[in-house]
Parts: sequence; structure tokens; C-alpha cells
Amino acid sequence: VAIRLYQIYPALLELVPNRQIIDAVIVRGLYERGFLQLKLHLFGFPLYHFIVAGIYKLIGVEEIVGRLLSVFFSLGSAIGFYRLMLLFGSKRQAWLGLVYFYLLSPVHIVISRSFLVDELTLFTGVVSLYLLAKNSIQPKRRWLWLGTVMMVVTLLSKFTFGYLMLPGIW
Repeated sequence: VAIRLYQIYPALLELVPNRQIIDAVIVRGLYERGFLQLKLHLFGFPLYHFIVAGIYKLIGVEEIVGRLLSVFFSLGSAIGFYRLMLLFGSKRQAWLGLVYFYLLSPVHIVISRSFLVDELTLFTGVVSLYLLAKNSIQPKRRWLWLGTVMMVVTLLSKFTFGYLMLPGIW
């Protein structure tokens, strides 16, 4: 967590500036014009943007809100990734996979603290894969339904994350 919170205040221009600015503009528009501006954007349904704009309504406009929300979803997806790894391996393998391929990945560290929808989408995608994998091991309707709902949210949040559906469908 500390590595993701270290100097979390840089301007929106530090990494993939166009995407961060687009997300910030969508949030600002929802905040200023209201939540009835329900539009399907080029990147997907603006669920992340609605959440950030809702928090803006409660505490005021603070760029840090979008960044902290991304960190929160990053930690949630890390838990989901660990649980997914536990289904198919030992605790040691799950821990090593989590640390080396997820938590310490330089690209993931930078993206997970950015004002981007990607962490919400990754969170819902990883959790849906976990739930669908759990359903294949211990069939229960609730795992299937929750996994399917999370997969739909993943696809709606960002269309380009549709490739995450392939393992779940398989």
C-alpha cells in the first residue's frame, strides 16, 4: 500500500495524460451537470466516473479521490488475485505470484495510482474469474451469478477488457 501512496499527488500529466484527463473531464461533467447525463462513452459505461462524482458531491472536488479509489480497487483486485491463485496452487505459490507478478510490477504500481477506470475494471475482472473458477470447483448458483454479474460489469466498465471474459467462458 505504501508504495502506491508515495507521492500520490502528482499532476494528471505524469503517465498516460490523455486518458487521465479524459476520465477527469467525464467526472467533472457528471459532477457539474448531474448524474442524469447517462451516456455510453467510447471506453464503456462510466461506473468509475459515477462513483468519483458521487464522492465529489459529498466532500468536494479533490483529484486525490480518483487516485485513492484506484488504489482501493487495486488492493481489492490483489485480494481477488491471491484467492484465485489459492484455488490452483499452494499458499506459497499464491503469495509469490501475488508479490512478484502483481504487487511489485512497476507498470501496475504506476497504473494503480492513476486517475483511470482500469483498476475498477481489473478488480471486477479478477473477482469474476475467481468466482467462476470457484463455481467450477464447488458448483453453487451464487458463485455463477455473482461471477457473471462481475463479468458483465467488467465488460461494461471498459469494452477493451472483454478479453478477460475468455477464461471465464472457457
